[in-house]
Amino acid sequence: MSVPARVQAVASGGSGDIFASYKQSDGGDALLMNMYHSLKPLDVWLDKMRGEERSEAGMVAGVKACRLFCAVISPAYFQSAFCLLEMRTALQQEKKIAVCYNGSK
Repeated sequence: MSVPARVQAVASGGSGDIFASYKQSDGGDALLMNMYHSLKPLDVWLDKMRGEERSEAGMVAGVKACRLFCAVISPAYFQSAFCLLEMRTALQQEKKIAVCYNGSK
């Protein structure tokens, strides 16, 4: 599967192309894993795939480095301190933001 041209145009550029922000265990895990694998060769920052970068400092650095911040909004997204940190950082850094709604729960 190839990367859609409109995504490629906004996000490509190397390390940290897309930062995927989502609330774990809120029904979006499979969606995000699919996004992670299907958007190759783009670099999708997904916490489950980052090992040692799975910290608040790692999240903030990932948001700062990304070209596109993708917020997968779900019922508990805004109840998560980590999601709020990621969103706040993206807004402060004036990142391009793509918002998706996950209504699976």
